[in-house]
Amino acid sequence: IDFCREVLQRYGTIESSEFWSMVAMALVDWGGNLFQLGDSEGAIGKYDEVIARYSSSDSTDLQRPVLEALLLSATLRAQKGDLQKASRAYEQAIERAGRNVDKELSRLATLVPISIGISASSSGRANLALQMCSELNQWLPHLPDEQHDQVIWQELHLRTNALLALGRLQEALEAFRDAYDVFLHSDQYMMHQLPKLVVLLVRAGAPAKTVLAVLIGDQAKAAALTPLLVALHLHAGETVRAPEEVLQVANDILVAIYSDP
Repeated sequence: IDFCREVLQRYGTIESSEFWSMVAMALVDWGGNLFQLGDSEGAIGKYDEVIARYSSSDSTDLQRPVLEALLLSATLRAQKGDLQKASRAYEQAIERAGRNVDKELSRLATLVPISIGISASSSGRANLALQMCSELNQWLPHLPDEQHDQVIWQELHLRTNALLALGRLQEALEAFRDAYDVFLHSDQYMMHQLPKLVVLLVRAGAPAKTVLAVLIGDQAKAAALTPLLVALHLHAGETVRAPEEVLQVANDILVAIYSDP
C-alpha cells in the first residue's frame, strides 16, 4: 500500500498520459491490498477511481487496468448485495472487451456472474440467478480448458439452487446429476459444496434413494463421500453399520436436513 500511495503522490496529478497506466495499475493493486485486509469498501473505492479517471480513454495501455477495475468492482459489489451496480460494471466490461480476453481476465470475468448469482439466490431472486447461469455458459467457449470444469460446476451448482428456490424439483435433480458429472473429489471447494447441495435437495423433497443413486453411480467419487452416503441411507430408513466418526458426521448432515432453512 505504501508503494501504491507513493506512485499516486508522485505521478497521480501529472497530466502526461505516459504515467496513466502506472497510476491505474497502482490503484488496482491498492484495491487488491485493501480487500486482502478486509476493507471491501476501500477496495471498491480504488477500483472506482480507476474507472472514473480512465474509462473514457482509448489508450491501449489503460484497457487492462480499467477492465480489471470494472470486473473486481462488480464482484465485490455483488458480494455485498449491490446487484444493480455490479451488473452495470460487468456490462461495461463486456462492452469494452467482449469475451475474447486472456486467461486471467476470463477468470475475473466469470467471478462476476457467479457472485451475482450467489447473492441473487440467497436474496430470493432465483430468476436472476438463472440468468447468471446462462451468462456463465456464454463464457465457456472462451475459457482455457483448465477453467472449464470449475465454471461448469459453479453454473450447475447455481442452477440447482435457483431451481429449488423456484420449486422446480425435477429440473433441480437433473442439474444436480449434471453437476455430479463434473464433480472432482480432489477439489476442496466442490467437496465443501456438495453436501450442502444434497441437504437442500432432500429438504426440498428429493427422495434420499434418488440422490443416493446419483452419488453411487460413480464409485471412485462415492468413495470420498462415505458420511454423506451413510446419512442418505439413514434418511431412507435403512440400518447402517459404520465407524463412530462416520456416524457422527452423518448425523450432522441429518440434523442439517431436518433443520429449518
